[in-house]
Amino acid sequence: MVYLAADATIWLLITLPGVLLALIIGALYHNFTLEVSPLVVPALLLIAMTGIFVGYAFAHGAPKPQMAHVATQIIVFAIMIFSPVMYPVEQLPNWIVAVHKVLPIQYMAELSRGTLTGLDVNLGLAFSITSVWCIAGFVVTYFVIRRRH
Repeated sequence: MVYLAADATIWLLITLPGVLLALIIGALYHNFTLEVSPLVVPALLLIAMTGIFVGYAFAHGAPKPQMAHVATQIIVFAIMIFSPVMYPVEQLPNWIVAVHKVLPIQYMAELSRGTLTGLDVNLGLAFSITSVWCIAGFVVTYFVIRRRH
């Protein structure tokens, strides 16, 4: 678990400047105002840790590294095309909307939107669902890493 903590810390520090630059450029290009909430730091850390733990659960749980790579590529593709991150939820089929009620993707996006803009978002629900996924990802990662080592 020390390796996981060190690896996650390094990747968070590496990606942080790119995320900040993308936010600033996006706000300027699309002409919207960033309204940064004090909750942005815990929200972004929770989003990052959820992604890290779920990703590590896949990576360490897969019998072969190639399988983990394929799974992550499919997940990224599905997120970009079939999630309410890129499109309003109203434009998606009902069955996809139902699936995203339990997945963390929509709620992670809402945490970002709700803590960086003036959009009206249910932050309590978004923090709750994302926290459940973060804890579940941590528990699965912990047991998978213990099993392997």
